[in-house]
Parts: sequence; C-alpha cells; structure tokens
Amino acid sequence: MADVNIDAGSATPWGAAANFALGLIDRLIPDKAEADKQKLAVLGLVQNGQLAAIQAAAAVDQAQAATNTAQAQSRSFWTSGARPAILWICALALAYDTMGQPLLSWVMGALKHWPPAPPLDMGSVMTLLVGMLGLSTQRTIERINGVIPPGK
Repeated sequence: MADVNIDAGSATPWGAAANFALGLIDRLIPDKAEADKQKLAVLGLVQNGQLAAIQAAAAVDQAQAATNTAQAQSRSFWTSGARPAILWICALALAYDTMGQPLLSWVMGALKHWPPAPPLDMGSVMTLLVGMLGLSTQRTIERINGVIPPGK
C-alpha cells in the first residue's frame, strides 16, 4: 500500500488533497501497518467527500426538476409560457441563421446590390437551445440506466 496514488482524482480537490496526505503518511509514519491504516482512512474520507458532492448535486437537480414541473403546470401564461417563448425565439434564430440569412443576403445582392443580411451570434443561442432541449450526456445516461423510459 506504500505506493497508493489517486491519479484519477488528482484533478479534483479531494484527489489532490489525498495525494498530498498519502505522501505525508509515507514520510511521517515509519510503521508500515500503521501507515496502511492511515492511508485507508484518508481514502475513506475522499470517497465520502465525493459521495456527498454527488448527493448534493442530485438534490439540486431534483429541486430544479420540481420547479420546472410546477412552472409548466401553472395556469398563468407568464409562468408556463416562459420556456416555450424562449424555445420559439431559439427556433426562429436557428431558422434565420440556417435559411433566412443566406437567402435574404442572396436576394438583396442579386436584386438591389444591397449589403448582405447580418448573421446572428449563434454561439449563445445554441448554448441556450441545447441546454433547454436537454441534449446532454446526462439524458443519455438516464436513458441507459432506465430512469427515462424508452420513447419519452
């Protein structure tokens, strides 16, 4: 156990701290059995810290899902209509960027020799659209694990 190193987690605060602690244990505790015992304790603390972070993130996700459900079920247009309005804005921006702007620029150039239509900053629009549609790895993982039933 003298050469234990948490390379996979060294990019996290827990992994870096554990690697530092394990190095200190090797230097400060000459008894191999006691050093191994202390190293196991450090590794247990790392595992508990990572588990607590995962549980906290899951709690935040569950709270957000409950908020989204409550907003979608609201009878008020200003509450339940916000998400569809943002999605329609994103859809219109995507339609303009992919079809409208090129066609409009072509028509303006061919008929009147006017300057081309301006493009949109699609980076922010696509970030919002992809996030709202849930096109992320998390949804794929949920489908694989059976959290989201097939066809939904």
